[in-house]
This record gives sequence, structure tokens and C-alpha cells, in this order.
Amino acid sequence: MTSSSALRLRPAFEFGLAPLADLMTRSFEGYFFPIRETPEALAARLRFDSLDLGLSRVAMLEERPVGVIWVAVRGSSTRIAAMGVVREARRGGIGRRLMEDAIARTRALGLNRMVLEVIEQNTPAVELYRGLGFQERRRLVGYELDGEPAGLDDGVRDDVDALEAADSREVGRLVAAEAEPDLPWQLAAETLATYGPLVHAYHLDGKAWAVVQDPGSAAVTLQALIVPRVQRRARWGSRLMRALWLRHDQRTLKIPARVPEDLGGGFFTGLGFRQSRLTQLEMHLVDD
Repeated sequence: MTSSSALRLRPAFEFGLAPLADLMTRSFEGYFFPIRETPEALAARLRFDSLDLGLSRVAMLEERPVGVIWVAVRGSSTRIAAMGVVREARRGGIGRRLMEDAIARTRALGLNRMVLEVIEQNTPAVELYRGLGFQERRRLVGYELDGEPAGLDDGVRDDVDALEAADSREVGRLVAAEAEPDLPWQLAAETLATYGPLVHAYHLDGKAWAVVQDPGSAAVTLQALIVPRVQRRARWGSRLMRALWLRHDQRTLKIPARVPEDLGGGFFTGLGFRQSRLTQLEMHLVDD
């Protein structure tokens, strides 16, 4: 175990974006998927994830940064957006210390609602959070599609020409008004409204709307999809997915594991999507 006297926790605002991004990358080395944080991406995350630099902490061991926890705040709710420890300092209790500190600080401010997402297959992390009083609320799943969306006739190929650029803030407003209540943090209207130039937003004839992230890689990541209630069951969502696939050079469409498993699964599988191997658990801190 790490000596409690040797470990210090410093506010994240005492560090620049470059060292914080480097620490994030090192803290998730060997993770389930690569995380290569850049200062530019971290600056954007501060905005759309509502990260609080005063509540977030960097763990210091002998003046070396060895771990980080990102705490986000919206209203009376908080979220652990990320927590990681560099490889050489793991299994020493640093992660637990970071979590306990975050819980104590947020409760002292009267912020008694805390949520996090953890990869379900990450057993040590799940057990850590359970031991701290977190309970599973729901499972979040993702989807991938390597080919053409299924079930649509050739006539809808013309939809790609009708696909128009939109503003992610407009999509956020639609999600607030039209989506199911109590969405996960990363799908919430507040998140979508603050993405800015990191994403591309589209609408199809004003009947269906989407936000995608196109990193120039082999996959295009779908961040949000919303069809107003009066337009549902008319295949506008399916047509939008086909148009997005064509617009983005027929690349793989990917949906991160942020979708409640009871929301939209039939829609995605009906288009030929397969569920991703990794799932997440949304966990909430249950007060004594």
C-alpha cells in the first residue's frame, strides 16, 4: 500500500493542459482501449463534460504525478468522468484515496448525487466502486455496423443529398424536449449543446437529427440520434443512418457504450448493427 503521508492530492487547476493530458494518457496505459489525450481534446472535455478543475485532483507521490480523477458538476449532481493511476503506482490504494477524497469534497458542498460509468468487464474497478457504496443502476451498451444499413430500398439513397448541416446546440434542444427522460450524462442535452466544433450535426428534412464525431479514422462515431415524436415510426431515423453512412464514405458506424440497453436496441439491430463486446455499468452512489 502507498504511504498516506507520502501521497498528496493537488487540485487539477494547479497544472497545465499539457501535463494533465500526458498524465491521462499514462494513467490509462494498458486499458481496454487506447486513450491518447491531447491538450486540445482535454480543453474541449472541460467544456462538454462539465469538468470542475477545483474538485478534480492529481495524486502526487514524491513530487511525481501518479494519478488523476476528473469530477464533473451539473446543478446538484456530480459525475466521476475518469479516474486512473499510472501503471507503476497501481495496486497501492491511490484510486481508492482519490475516490474517497472526491466523495468527501462533493458532499461537503451539499452535492449528494454522484454517478459514474465503468466498463463492466473491469472487475477490479467495479469492486472498488461497490466497496465505496456505489450500486449498479443500468447497463449501457454500444453498437457497430461495418456495412450498409439494412432494410431500406434503393430509393432512399437520394437522402444523402438532402442531408443538411445543423448545430449541435439545436440537437441538444431537441433532445431536451423530445427524448426519453433521465438519459445518461454523456447523452444528455447539456452535453450535446456544448460539443461545438468537435462534432458534426446533421438533419434530414427536419425529420431526424444526429451528431457524429469524425476523427478521420476507419469509424465514424454517432454521439446522438433524435427523431421528434410526431415523425417516429416513419423510418426517418433509419433513412438518416443510411445517409450518414453514405456521406462519410461508407465507413464503419460506431455507437459508444453509452446507450441504456432497453433503449433503441431493436432499432439498431434491425439496421444490422451488432452489439459491442464491451459494456458499461452506470453506477450511483447510495447514501447511508
